Amino acid sequence: MAIVRAAGGKLLRKGSDGAGVAIALLTAGMMILGATGVLPLWSLALLLVLLRWDGIIQHNHTHLSVFQRPLPNRVFDVVLTFVSAVPQRMYRYIHVEVHHRFLNGPQDWTGPFSHAGSSFPDTPMPFWRYCVTFTPRGWMRSVPPLWSNPRDRRALLGCSVPVVVLVAVLVVNSPMDTALFVLLPWVATAFFLPFSNWLQHEGCSYESPSTSANVNMGLLSRAVGFNIGYHSVHHLRPAAHWSRLPDLHARLLAASVPSARVRTSPFLDLLRAHLGLPPGRPSTLDHESVDSGSSPAPPAEGRCPGMAAVR
Repeated sequence: MAIVRAAGGKLLRKGSDGAGVAIALLTAGMMILGATGVLPLWSLALLLVLLRWDGIIQHNHTHLSVFQRPLPNRVFDVVLTFVSAVPQRMYRYIHVEVHHRFLNGPQDWTGPFSHAGSSFPDTPMPFWRYCVTFTPRGWMRSVPPLWSNPRDRRALLGCSVPVVVLVAVLVVNSPMDTALFVLLPWVATAFFLPFSNWLQHEGCSYESPSTSANVNMGLLSRAVGFNIGYHSVHHLRPAAHWSRLPDLHARLLAASVPSARVRTSPFLDLLRAHLGLPPGRPSTLDHESVDSGSSPAPPAEGRCPGMAAVR
């Protein structure tokens, strides 16, 4: 990791992205070593934990590529495609060109409000149905438009073909180990992505940028989690580097975010809801702690289905 960070001034867009690159490379290396029978079975536990960070790393790389030059970015696309089983060009289409454009509104087929029986923004489709159908829906809805465009088709093949070849070699060498260390992490990621989207927007009214995403102030969602918890300001400034999100949140949204939209344990809140228990207390952490002296932006008027002007 130190080597990667040392090269940050020349190779990486930001030196702080070195940690994310190292985690993704570590995950890919563990998957390959495990699939070849080198790693013990217990290392799967560590691998599944790393996948939580890999999902955030792929998310951040999708919005703002971590390297300054095209070639290392294309190589990193392949690494992330192998780790997640979501081709990087497809991830960008699903997340940036659909989700960020329509923000869970009826036109956002990646969200829980575009299906029969749902009603934006109060009645989403059932949670488990959403999680189970998210990945197959993503493939069916994204591959045809990408494949029809020659440039997108080349990008899709560029990050997918090396992964297909690598996995084929691993399967021939050891089918069982490959199933455990490659297929199992892929299945976990297929649930992690919709689960994360659900938690990030659960209970939101989408009336303004302040009420269109939840702010997760838990430790693992701040600096340790590449600031993914500052999700409302991320949707307001999607091209901003993750290291800038706390400051942007404090300046633009903190004063207008309702306390109900600030969480410290969204997973436990979701578990309480499914068990019929009362919700936990809203976060008492001071999410206005980073103060640059600027006045917060006033909330937008009216419903905010997608903040279509913000990409």
